[in-house]
Amino acid sequence: MYKEIAFDPACMAEMEYYNLLRQHFGFNQGRYISADIKTWVLEAMRHVKASSLQPIKQQTIKNYINKLSRTKDIEEFHLAEDRKTIKAEVWSDWWSQQDQLRKFSLTISENTKMPCIKMADINEKHTDWIIPTSISIVGSSQEIIRVLMPLCYLSNSITIIDQYFRLADNNVLAGLFSCLQNTNVDNLTIVSTINPDKPSENYDRLYKNLNTKNISFRWILAPDKFFHDRYFLTDIGAIRSGNGFAEQTQKGAHADKLNLNIIDQEEAVRTDFELRKLLTENKGTVIL
Repeated sequence: MYKEIAFDPACMAEMEYYNLLRQHFGFNQGRYISADIKTWVLEAMRHVKASSLQPIKQQTIKNYINKLSRTKDIEEFHLAEDRKTIKAEVWSDWWSQQDQLRKFSLTISENTKMPCIKMADINEKHTDWIIPTSISIVGSSQEIIRVLMPLCYLSNSITIIDQYFRLADNNVLAGLFSCLQNTNVDNLTIVSTINPDKPSENYDRLYKNLNTKNISFRWILAPDKFFHDRYFLTDIGAIRSGNGFAEQTQKGAHADKLNLNIIDQEEAVRTDFELRKLLTENKGTVIL
């Protein structure tokens, strides 16, 4: 439900691409531009200055690019930790090296020498561009993890708030531990109303051997009905699930499926604040 997108800085020479960047990227949109800002803005500025844009439009884009070079936290951009080691003066070279490291969700460019989509494709609602705000999936552990992993690759910390999430014999948790070893995630927190029996022993028996990266793991016991909705929160995105993130027993019924929704930053921040308040007021207990 989240996409990591390579955006050719040459596209900034066209107003339509500039408007696309400003309106359709960031936490609430489910899309982030992956870029080394320092070199990206230099190349973008060269293309804008060489463009045939009207002076007013050209200046508008220049002002935005200058802002990018000065601002530390930029809503539309996010560069995952594992991509920061790759440097190149030319964007196409940077893209080639990053593509070998890990594939992007998609690339936006007019360069026909690379696999990409163009503005015309986006206007025609290309399937690679579209991010539905809500999806329904089969509640198997494999399918749940498949949907969550694109967000995990971009994130450093994860908090799962799910009142019925259990520690023992949890296929989703086991799958997450396995898959997260190849990401930048260094912190995983579970908030549940289920008080697991012998938590340390169960973690050691079921998950420790999967956690080869030694990701920090916490289990927080919350009061019953403190949280109604279930959340998958990270530092750069958030997903809500009405039925939670645990594997569903298949019974041939509507409840076999999970409905997942991207939520906006305001709701994610509010939920995180309520969790922190829960702990500071000693209404929640860290048991692992």
